[in-house]
Amino acid sequence: DLDPLAGGQEQMRCELHLKRLQKAITKTNIHLIHDPRPAKKLLVLDLDYTLFDCKGPAESVEHLKRPYLEEFMTTVYEWFDLCVWSQTHWKWVEMKCTELGFLTNSNYRLSFVMDRSSMFTVSSRQKDGSQRQHEVKALEIIWSKFPVWGPHNTLHIDDLSRNFAMNPKNGVKVSSYRMAKRQTDIELVALARYLRKVATLEDVTSKDHRDWKDEVAKMG
Repeated sequence: DLDPLAGGQEQMRCELHLKRLQKAITKTNIHLIHDPRPAKKLLVLDLDYTLFDCKGPAESVEHLKRPYLEEFMTTVYEWFDLCVWSQTHWKWVEMKCTELGFLTNSNYRLSFVMDRSSMFTVSSRQKDGSQRQHEVKALEIIWSKFPVWGPHNTLHIDDLSRNFAMNPKNGVKVSSYRMAKRQTDIELVALARYLRKVATLEDVTSKDHRDWKDEVAKMG
């Protein structure tokens, strides 16, 4: 994976990428499930390997969920409006959100759901200096539809930092989850503690989120 902040944003903001961004904005229609709540920041959540193991062997989706998922979603909903943006096609995103109970849970609500059709391809510089073609989830697409949210109050949680290459200061990278780590994984517990602190910031980009785990560790 890459470090989006390390390579600077000049390449990301080149004319070709910006044209692709504008095209994605134009073609994307976001259906609101629940309206934005006053004074709430937005948390953009990846699905696969962030919130559950999409390919793990299990009898039911309950066994695929990342530990403490229910508690995490309920807790962060106090400070953030929630949305899901998955790098898969719509029918799979809808099925996963349904099976995970995201659309019917009484403890929290999703504002909207997005799929791979709103992503586009960019070229990024890798840590070793090489170039790589990959897709991105550009938050400007959301901000263009809902001006209540912007760079100052949006965070993107993903296990792949390249997905937030267009908005690196808004990205929080988590470790990829696999069922093999089920007994020891406490990533969402730590993340909720971090997000409680970030939720108090006027501008979430004023903080470098790359070291979020170290910061949580210092909390004791």
